[in-house]
Amino acid sequence: MSDAAEANQKPSAKMERLIDEALSIVKEFASEPGMDLYFKHCHGIVLMSAYQASFLFSANGGTGVLLRHDKKENKWSPPCAIGLGGAGVGIQAGIEKKSVIMFLSEKAAMKTASGEFQLRVGSQITLTLGPEGEEDDFYAHFSNRGVASTSSFAHTKGLAFGISFEGGVITPRFKTNEEYFGEKVSPKKILYGEVTVAESSKLGELHQALDAAMSRKVEKKPEYKDTIANPFLNKPHVNQID
Repeated sequence: MSDAAEANQKPSAKMERLIDEALSIVKEFASEPGMDLYFKHCHGIVLMSAYQASFLFSANGGTGVLLRHDKKENKWSPPCAIGLGGAGVGIQAGIEKKSVIMFLSEKAAMKTASGEFQLRVGSQITLTLGPEGEEDDFYAHFSNRGVASTSSFAHTKGLAFGISFEGGVITPRFKTNEEYFGEKVSPKKILYGEVTVAESSKLGELHQALDAAMSRKVEKKPEYKDTIANPFLNKPHVNQID
């Protein structure tokens, strides 16, 4: 960050809200059986709040943050604010609010996610009845920095069910990132250590929560063939074990 940008930097209420929501999502998922493997082996993570409405066709949108985990230094990057918009088709109906966690379990997935424009396509299984529900997704991502697959899970609220084929676009929220870092920055610069930011109390809490989720004891590693062959039925599944 330039000296001028650092001097003019002001707290971003939008980013602080996204960090606070991300912290709540980490706490939601960290205690779930099997999630320790995902946290431990991921190269990056997306934490997002989203909404979806469907009746055969669906539309969805959301906002959140993307963070990279530097395995060599064992530390997390600053957050990159992102937005999601998408649509789908399938045997589905309902309205739901989602707390989404997406694990980037390969270096290629992290590189792809750091692009300035992402197209994602994949499958989705949803069952939401009232205040508690679950959704498992498997997506392929395409961006100007590569192609990769991701696994994601969601806690849902509302009334919805279905199996569908989904497509969507993930883009950086450039204005939110500019307000937070005090200058125009690309996702790559944010995620790969080319900018710095004073760590707020909320960002510190988020980093600590992610570290705590990663340090949980791993009782059993899944067989690699099962993680690929059965992405939805054999939870947990991790695309790459370092």
